[in-house]
Amino acid sequence: MIKPIEYEQIFARAMKSGADFAELFISDKTSNTISMEDKKVDSAVSNRDCGVGLRILHGTRCVYAYGNDLSIEGLLKLADSVASALNGKAVFEDLII
Repeated sequence: MIKPIEYEQIFARAMKSGADFAELFISDKTSNTISMEDKKVDSAVSNRDCGVGLRILHGTRCVYAYGNDLSIEGLLKLADSVASALNGKAVFEDLII
C-alpha cells in the first residue's frame, strides 16, 4: 500500500518539469478459476494482473507511461521518466511511454 507521503513524492517528481496536472492509476487484481467436469475438478488457475500508469498534462501536451513495478522506487522512476518526456529529454530504458 502506498502511503500519503509517497503519493506526494511521486506527484512532485512527475510535475517537476512544469506539468499542470498529474494522475496515477494503480491496478492489482487477483483471480481464481476452478473448472469442473463430471463433478471432478478439471483445472484450477490463479492469475494476478498488476500495473501502474502515470499521466501528466501541460497545456495541450500529454505524456503517459505505464509499468508493473508497484514499489515506491519503481513509481518514482516512472515519475522521473514522464517528467523528462514532457521536455523531450526522457531516457526510457525498460519503461513504455
